[in-house]
Amino acid sequence: MFSLLKSLGYTDEQIEYILKNISIDSKCENIIIENFKNNINFLRSLGFNDEEIIKITLDYTKLFKVKCESLKEKVDFLEEKGYSREKIIRMVFINARVLCYSVNHYENRIADMKELGYSLKQIIEMTSINPIIYSNSKEVLNEKISFLESLGFSRDDVIKMTCELPSLYGFSVDTFKEKIAFLSSLGYSLPQIVKMSISSPQILSYSNESLKSKFNLLKSFGYSEEEIIKMTFKCPSIYSRSEETLVLKKNEIKELGYTDEQFLRITSILPQIYSYSISNLKKKISDLMELGYTKDEILKISLELPSIYSCNIENLKEKISYYKEIGIDDIVLENPKQLMQSVDITYARYRYLTEVEHMAIDYDNCHRLFMGSKTFEKRYNINKEQLLEMYSYDEDRRHSKEARKTKIKP
Repeated sequence: MFSLLKSLGYTDEQIEYILKNISIDSKCENIIIENFKNNINFLRSLGFNDEEIIKITLDYTKLFKVKCESLKEKVDFLEEKGYSREKIIRMVFINARVLCYSVNHYENRIADMKELGYSLKQIIEMTSINPIIYSNSKEVLNEKISFLESLGFSRDDVIKMTCELPSLYGFSVDTFKEKIAFLSSLGYSLPQIVKMSISSPQILSYSNESLKSKFNLLKSFGYSEEEIIKMTFKCPSIYSRSEETLVLKKNEIKELGYTDEQFLRITSILPQIYSYSISNLKKKISDLMELGYTKDEILKISLELPSIYSCNIENLKEKISYYKEIGIDDIVLENPKQLMQSVDITYARYRYLTEVEHMAIDYDNCHRLFMGSKTFEKRYNINKEQLLEMYSYDEDRRHSKEARKTKIKP
């Protein structure tokens, strides 16, 4: 056995470790050697190289004694269930024990997880990322699910979270309790923690030291603790950024022309900006400048409406173009928040007010176009659905384009 292992690339220390962990009767040594050779050839046929095989067998030395026919049977079963060869390789590399579970064990665990609410496709995706799930009994999984449900998560929430981050099933109930307690100590309420975890379950996997360090870094930027809570509640992925990335992003945003105070304002309202590339922010500014605004005007607009950086530029162009068409484009600088209303609503209201109410809409009274839905309905006795049915922006624009094409035909 020693010479075989040595020829495969195992070190003397690794061989000593293996021989200590497997008992080899001298009478059966040749049988074990032959079986191991077959296992090695089978693992190679799956796509593992010798270096990977050494790692796998060191992780789980029982592979030296598992019969090759048994390995093939399990791989065949997993492939029949829907696992790709790549997924099986990944599972074995992460946890070689998956080759030692019986087919019956797999069948029972899959049935258990289906009963908990997972589809077969979800089970395959989860376990290919975290095959250790197969070592958990239904009772263990149910205990963790029940605890999370007691905090306010729904069963669907738990399924979504664990599908996105299967390693959550590696947490004990005590680990979950400790993480919730720590997040509470930072100032988050339980409902906030629940919602943050649903949108970004990774927050439960970050170390307390990392969370605290980033929380303190944001404080050093000038945010209050209350602002940090609100920002990271809206955008938990901030905690996934390295401290170096957060500092770099702060400097890049300020270099666009914002003061310290303006930087804090815009990022506290739109914390998602920390995830935007600086090239995309510059491109948005450039695109808006092409519409006739100066850079200072765009910065002013963004301070009132930070979400302009998350808006589709073509959508913005369409709205601004229509405002110019009806003579109210000054409102973009005076009240940028009106850009949040869909052009469909603005168009329908303009048509209704000018054609039915016989109003002349200009900058002085264009606020009527941007009333709240209930206010507009109460004043003019027509709701949004009725307006959109009467006046379709897309349909009217299409007919208008077709009419222009017809006119220019020779």
